[in-house]
Amino acid sequence: MDNPDQRVAEDVRDFAASALGLSLSLLGSLATLVSFGGLLWTLSGIWAVPLHGRHVHVPGFLLWVALLYAGLSTWLTHVVGRRLVPLNFDRLRYEADFRYGLMRFRDNVEVVTLSRGEALERRNALARFEHVIRNWWQLIAAQRRLTVFTGVVGQANGVVPLLVAAPAFFAGLITLGVIAQVRFAYGQVSGALNWFVNAYQEIARWRANVERLSTFAEVIDATAKDLERSDLRVVPVETPVLRLVDLKLETSDGRVLIDGASAAVNAGERVVITGPSGAGKTTLLRAIAGIWPFGRGRIDVPAGVHTLFVPQWPYLPLGSLRTILSYPAPEGTFPDTRIHEVLRLLGLDHLTTRLDDTAQWDQQLSPHEQQRLAIARVLLNEPEWVFLDKVTSSLDDEAEKRAYTLLAERLPRMTVISVAQRPEVAAFHSRRWTIVPNPVGTASFEVA
Repeated sequence: MDNPDQRVAEDVRDFAASALGLSLSLLGSLATLVSFGGLLWTLSGIWAVPLHGRHVHVPGFLLWVALLYAGLSTWLTHVVGRRLVPLNFDRLRYEADFRYGLMRFRDNVEVVTLSRGEALERRNALARFEHVIRNWWQLIAAQRRLTVFTGVVGQANGVVPLLVAAPAFFAGLITLGVIAQVRFAYGQVSGALNWFVNAYQEIARWRANVERLSTFAEVIDATAKDLERSDLRVVPVETPVLRLVDLKLETSDGRVLIDGASAAVNAGERVVITGPSGAGKTTLLRAIAGIWPFGRGRIDVPAGVHTLFVPQWPYLPLGSLRTILSYPAPEGTFPDTRIHEVLRLLGLDHLTTRLDDTAQWDQQLSPHEQQRLAIARVLLNEPEWVFLDKVTSSLDDEAEKRAYTLLAERLPRMTVISVAQRPEVAAFHSRRWTIVPNPVGTASFEVA
């Protein structure tokens, strides 16, 4: 699903604004139709229509003419302007893709510069902008055709009552004053009936918003159903034990990572998960967190405990440094004195004076500073269970030892489950889970 943030923000806003505007204009058209429909029915029913040498009285003759003309013009308008719906759908997508590409470049400008990738980024940005330009030219052409057609429909509509009433006038059945009244009433009624024609461009934009929002909702519903149908169950239990029961984990394309894993972790234990890259260590943490539905088996997790999952590279939300350090707790949860103490313990003394500063911290802080900041979050939030995914991969041996020592000293009762790439990390844990790849492509699960 492309650009869900725009669908939630801009598409919802435009949908609400268009729905309100179209509803009010439709209500006005209905009021006009009711007000002048009866008048047109009466005026066009007082004269006889010359037909094959006879004078035929047709009740509400011009009202039927207006209905027929409105129906025909509505159908033709849809034929001419129906391309506007997919074009508006694509416009929202192309513009969002272009903005997202610029945002990605801005967030990674240092890496792009170091890689000398400016020329490629420029070509990619111009290619995305070319889609925007091409779409706008197509929109201009489609709107021009529709505008010309609706203009012709409007001008022709003004002549219809004169053409219809002319035979009766020349036959002396009605006066010029009656024709003027009929023309005014017909204009009001036909204008109301042609609401679809006059509002077609706005309807096309609204329809594009509806389709983008409906597809977004369909994807959410389909994902929820996939999760419900998953054979991998995460079950909260009252006992303070994390248990894997005959667990099988797969990639999203069906490749088996781990098969037949069974193990348990009691509260207060410290377990390290090791294995080669791509064996499924991070996927195992995702499954325990309940965000990986691909597989089968059961995972029992302690209910009602404070749990914290720490990825290899921490998420740094927009805001002050105090907000980032407190995350996921709200800013102000921890006193500054405690934050200063934790920063000093982790060798981040230079940040103690910048708690109120707001910046692009993922660009301001080096990788090893970001990982030490993630450890600081654990020390501040004091979870009962913490899951660490290679959180010391950028630290040197001394800094890594210091981080795990602080966790053991400051939070001695905390249960720690760590994913590690380096064997030295195992020394800070009492137990080990090892994922061993097999020649057939799967992996066995060894507990020690």
